[in-house]
Amino acid sequence: MNLFIEQKDKILTAGYAPAPFMLDYRKKLSIATLANYLVHTAELHAERNGFGVEKLQSKKHSWVLIRLAIELKRAIHGNSNLHISTWVDKIFGITTLRCYQIAQDDEVIGYASSVWSAIDLEKRSPVRMTEIFPDKNIEVTFEHSIEAPQKLPSFSPFKYGLPFEVGYSSMDINKHFNSMRYIERCFDILPLEEALPETGFCKRAVMNFNKEALHGERLVAGYCKDAVNDSLYHLSITRVDEPETVLFAIDYYR
Repeated sequence: MNLFIEQKDKILTAGYAPAPFMLDYRKKLSIATLANYLVHTAELHAERNGFGVEKLQSKKHSWVLIRLAIELKRAIHGNSNLHISTWVDKIFGITTLRCYQIAQDDEVIGYASSVWSAIDLEKRSPVRMTEIFPDKNIEVTFEHSIEAPQKLPSFSPFKYGLPFEVGYSSMDINKHFNSMRYIERCFDILPLEEALPETGFCKRAVMNFNKEALHGERLVAGYCKDAVNDSLYHLSITRVDEPETVLFAIDYYR
């Protein structure tokens, strides 16, 4: 997957070559695939610096993605390689703020930020990273132009997709519904020509991963257009039998 991996001053950069099957019908990289690249780059950085998933799991802990924000100046095309840099910006008690720089064709075309939490796999509760790795000094000061992703307000969807069940192929290593699948399911219900036109691209996306979904649970995605901003869509995924509990939410700006 990676063309190269290099690290300097606690900032890791990885190169990616988008394959045709990773592009959407517009020959552009989808937000779900970009988010997958971001998460993969974060994993590489964590592993190289001694706090990766395998290290945490040996201590009966793991990482959980809580929020993610992406801002792009233009679409990511599939004709040239993509370079993603990542670093830990700040540690706040039980959460960690990680940031990213996205570049293509020798141009910085976007930034992303994410909030992670380490969890105790037996108690299913968050823990302070300083308790797991008391001697780690991993924070980096690096100039960027994106704020930490915030909690999204609730909304009432006016259109729903078809219900679906969490199966084997959509589960992650924590036995939860895979975070990237949430994104794919939400974008699948958007009106194609209106929300995802050939000439457009996602300028900003903010995602909240609120609750776990487990194998066999039945979920459904819904969305509505913002009442004021014609370019903003609010999307969410809930359990079919528990529609008031939002498992995942995303604000998408086209």
